[in-house]
Amino acid sequence: RQQRLVGVRRVVLNTVDKGDHIVLLKDSGDVLVATKELVDMGLRGLPGGGVVVDGQPYLSLRSLAPAASFSLKMNTMTLDISAEPRLMGSHLLDFDRGRTPLPPDDRFNSAYLNYSLSYNLGNEEEFTSLQFPGELAIRLGPTLVYSSFNYQRSADSSTVVEKTTRLLSNLSWDFPPQQVRVTLGDFSGSGDRLGGSALLGGLQIERNFSLTPDFVPQPLAGFAGLARTPSLVEIYVNHFLVRREQVPPGLFDLRNLPNTLGQGEAQVVVTDAFGRKQTFDIPFFVSSQQLRPGLSQFSYNLGRVRIGFGTESGHYEGLAFLGAHRVGVTDFLTLGLRAEGGHLQSTNNTATVTQSSTENLGATATLSLGGAGLLNLGVASSRDRA
Repeated sequence: RQQRLVGVRRVVLNTVDKGDHIVLLKDSGDVLVATKELVDMGLRGLPGGGVVVDGQPYLSLRSLAPAASFSLKMNTMTLDISAEPRLMGSHLLDFDRGRTPLPPDDRFNSAYLNYSLSYNLGNEEEFTSLQFPGELAIRLGPTLVYSSFNYQRSADSSTVVEKTTRLLSNLSWDFPPQQVRVTLGDFSGSGDRLGGSALLGGLQIERNFSLTPDFVPQPLAGFAGLARTPSLVEIYVNHFLVRREQVPPGLFDLRNLPNTLGQGEAQVVVTDAFGRKQTFDIPFFVSSQQLRPGLSQFSYNLGRVRIGFGTESGHYEGLAFLGAHRVGVTDFLTLGLRAEGGHLQSTNNTATVTQSSTENLGATATLSLGGAGLLNLGVASSRDRA
């Protein structure tokens, strides 16, 4: 006797047409709507309770006040509901380009030869020198064979000197899904500002983000807002429009806003269904030294030290290790550890043996200061020849 079924032709939630529904109209003017249908319309965080009719729970629209209000127009049989964004759930827009799958490895079979020829003449157009550097590479799927060399020939009034020197030679394997490259042969290993570097012949295992070209390892700016009606969100970076998206009513979360390395400013412009605009400024500073939370970057290098690079083809001495590992802890903090060690033993023309050993341990911290920049901290402890 206190409520009756009413067939509503149209339910409008925050200006969005949600179609036809059957509701219960009470004598007091309250309207009861099936809880399941309210959820299907997009409402979230609804209170419990209500009444059960024919085994189905119904919820009073008056019980949602002040978070929601309603009006029922009997002449057009239209139920108009206006709800605050917190009842509308959250809409996530992640602009992270992520990892772009690479084509099958058999499409990468290729080879190249780079070379340069320099021929020099003296004052009387007599030959003085010739230089011919070159590099050769062959790729078969994930495997790359690489070698470089330099041929030199020079002459003076009495002698002609001719020499071919091998520069770098290595064999490498790429694992794009893991963003890992393994190199066997000659390579350069380096540490941070308080560490060292060396040209080694041996084994290198490193994470190489360039294997997935569209992957962005740095944490990018984000923005959370709310929309009372269907709204248009426009994103500007340094005053250039880079993205335009439609968002439904409710909370929206913009993550990894597209931007560039360095300092800049992003703007988010929200235009609702009635043409009202809101503009939000987001200063940012993005550095290649930052890592996303949970993302790691590493380089482990072990081998013999290359001596006389550029003048000798294969002189290696001693043994050295360089290792570094960095992890993104939060969007604002990246921590790292580093270890280096080497032992060299060389003999000069007088058969004198020279030995030296070096150890270097260190830790780093990269701290984002928001739009103000970046703070790098490092500590190291080293020992050379005891």
